[in-house]
Amino acid sequence: MDDLLDLVLSILFEGALEAAGSRRVPLAVRIALWAVVLALMMGIVGLVAWVGVETGRPGLLMLSAAMAAGFALMLWSKGLKYRKRR
Repeated sequence: MDDLLDLVLSILFEGALEAAGSRRVPLAVRIALWAVVLALMMGIVGLVAWVGVETGRPGLLMLSAAMAAGFALMLWSKGLKYRKRR
């Protein structure tokens, strides 16, 4: 069951990222997809941070900070690519 859930979420996440970057998709849909992707990413970061606080493991807090920085860097680079295309 976990493998099936992993497969479905992977397909949805990859599809959302590809569609959000495609110029064939209307702008409103792309913005909505980016919002969904951002919400999923921040949800994962929040969950890891919460578990780190609840269990008292500083490694998980550092991991969540690194994940948040990585997601922010990804969004920033995508924004730069979008500006260059326009």
